[in-house]
Amino acid sequence: MPFPLGVRVTNVGFGTANNFQINSAQPTIVDNKQGLALDVALLGTIVSSQTIPNTLLIPFGNVPPNGVSQAQWIMATSLSGRFISFTSTFTHAADLGGQLTSLIQGVTTYTLLHAVLVDLPGRDQTPDFLINESMNRTAMQAVLDGGFQPPAEAILESDQPLTK
Repeated sequence: MPFPLGVRVTNVGFGTANNFQINSAQPTIVDNKQGLALDVALLGTIVSSQTIPNTLLIPFGNVPPNGVSQAQWIMATSLSGRFISFTSTFTHAADLGGQLTSLIQGVTTYTLLHAVLVDLPGRDQTPDFLINESMNRTAMQAVLDGGFQPPAEAILESDQPLTK
């Protein structure tokens, strides 16, 4: 069954993050019971609401001050499994010193439960992320092994940079 792997970029600085990109390695997913690596297929790549050719390099373009941009990889595996490794790097234009003066503060990981659309008046048509942000991996695995869905705790809206 296809699933989304989402990424969200929030520019909390006062300048535009020019030519911002995230490059991801192929995630490592193993079968829950045997611990065997599963085949992972990249089925689609979406930046904002635009489908682009499949790639693990997400070109966000320019992210304005207090702006946000989101992307999704639509993936599928040969069997149900769990992530055991996922890495990515980010780059931006070398304006004003590039990496030497970069204000990138870090990466926060959440469990993406579903891609949803907040369709309130005035919102965009870009998918938003329904997440669980507090359950640790062991507790989450126990919930999943029991056949249940982890609780949804927040929505990361694609056009609301400072809210969850």
